[in-house]
Amino acid sequence: MRISNKQMADNLKHRLLNQTRQILESQTRITTGKKINRLSDDPVAMGRVLEYRTTIAGFEQYNQNISLGKNQVEAMDGILDAVTDLLEQAKDIAANPDTQLTTSYVSQVANIRQQVLQFANSRHNGNYLFSGHKTDTAPFDSAGTYQGDSGTKDYIIGQGMTVSLQADGSSVFQGSRDVFQVLDDLQTAIQANDKAGMKTQLSRLQEVVEHINGVRADNSVQFKRMETAENRWESFKVSMEEMLSRTEDADLAEAIIDLKVQKTAYEASLATSAMIVQPSLIDFLR
Repeated sequence: MRISNKQMADNLKHRLLNQTRQILESQTRITTGKKINRLSDDPVAMGRVLEYRTTIAGFEQYNQNISLGKNQVEAMDGILDAVTDLLEQAKDIAANPDTQLTTSYVSQVANIRQQVLQFANSRHNGNYLFSGHKTDTAPFDSAGTYQGDSGTKDYIIGQGMTVSLQADGSSVFQGSRDVFQVLDDLQTAIQANDKAGMKTQLSRLQEVVEHINGVRADNSVQFKRMETAENRWESFKVSMEEMLSRTEDADLAEAIIDLKVQKTAYEASLATSAMIVQPSLIDFLR
């Protein structure tokens, strides 16, 4: 069977195109560092790659939520710690009445109340910490009336795992006793030199401190839960990234060798094609 010049040219062109495509694929693997860059490279492996990436993205989202939750707990705990220190100062005043220092005590208690109010209206990342879901509304007005709602700060830290942090200011600062009312009553008792009244407010201040410490303890438990989940997801993420790497990462040394071999074969094909096609073209011209 006679093979025409056109058939030879088409076969040579087809071979050169295949070799060019192989060279481009090798160059892509070297450039990206991936042996799977498109679905056609390996449909089954690409399916696994997408699954691994989705799982890793889920771990990253969980850890982002955990980071936000931990920051929330730390901000709240710092504020409640400061409030507790202020209330301890008020307790010292209530426990040691001195009629010669009445005016000074009244001023100190008023100042403590104002500072507690400021702490209760603290913001974190632009949002009020203790106003429930109404994060753009100050929790308490100057009279100590709660303006927020009973919402919590919820963070999804895993599949079916949610951490809820206390964000209801009325529950935190008015749960056992209304801290603002207690401080108001203490100020009134000092002004009236009512030692019995001061003693009563002392015991109530202790109730408030114990309640706030209880809130801090609950937050500490939630913080520990988030830390445990964070460590677990980090460990899982490392394992998943290793599996992803084994599936999609290219062996660069192998890819470079393949590229050199393919370039050599391509150059040889070009030389052979020139030798085959050229006489045919000359014969045609003659």
